Formats: sequence, structure tokens, C-alpha cells
Amino acid sequence: MVYEFQVDFSQLDAFSKRLAKQLSSGDIVLLKGSMGMGKTAFVRSLMSHFSFYDVTSPTFSLVNQYHSSLFTFYHLDLYRISNQHDLLSMNVSAYLEDVKGISLIEWSENLGDFRPEFYLEMTLLKQSETVRTFMVDTTQVKDPTRFQSL
Repeated sequence: MVYEFQVDFSQLDAFSKRLAKQLSSGDIVLLKGSMGMGKTAFVRSLMSHFSFYDVTSPTFSLVNQYHSSLFTFYHLDLYRISNQHDLLSMNVSAYLEDVKGISLIEWSENLGDFRPEFYLEMTLLKQSETVRTFMVDTTQVKDPTRFQSL
């Protein structure tokens, strides 16, 4: 099922809070959207609901980790990944296979053969300077009914 949400930046916190309530161990969220669509802003907002307020883009580090008593969050930015060897070098499988963690992956299009079997996919599209459409695809989620209340 694909859900469509029109989200103004002033509503981003409320939208990300609804998603935060549905996430559980082992979840992988693939984020797609062109440069400047707000992928990192969305991750930053989502992470604030788990008491992480200093969330930055891992464009150069490729991955940032945030540890809580509930989960380890892996925030990956694959913008600079150009081939499968780069993914092997960063050991991307370790993040995707951590059943106790939650992975949030920007530029997930670059996963190639490493694309996991189960994931939630979110595509961000620009409607205006302050409004984004979030296309939330639950087709590849183990239990898509979890996300019906978004």
C-alpha cells in the first residue's frame, strides 16, 4: 500500500512523530528524493522523538550512529556511493542486518544489490518551498498494517 501525505514544514514534527511511534527493531527506512527535498530534515525531526537533537547529515562519514536504551539508529547517506564495492567497504550489510537496530538510509537508490528484502520506502517530492509530498510505500514491510495509522 502506498500512502500520500502533504506535509508543510510546520507539520513535519507531527508527521515524524506518527512514524516514530510505529518503528520497531530491525526496521529499515529507505529515503528517496532529489537534493534539497528534506531527507535529512525529516531524519532530524524523527530522531528528536527519541531524544536525539544533534543529528547531522552523514554525507562525508557515510553513517552516523545514535544509541538509546531502545534501539541503535543507523543514519546512512549513500549520496557519494558510486558502486557496490563502496558499499562492501563500508560494511553496509552490518547495518541492514542488525535486528536490534533501525536504519534510516538517504539516497537508498544507491543500495543496488544490497537492497534489503523488507523495508519501508519514503519518497519526498517538492510541492512548494515549504510543502513536500511524502509517498510512504509499505509494500515491502513485514507487517504493513503497523503503518495504517500514519
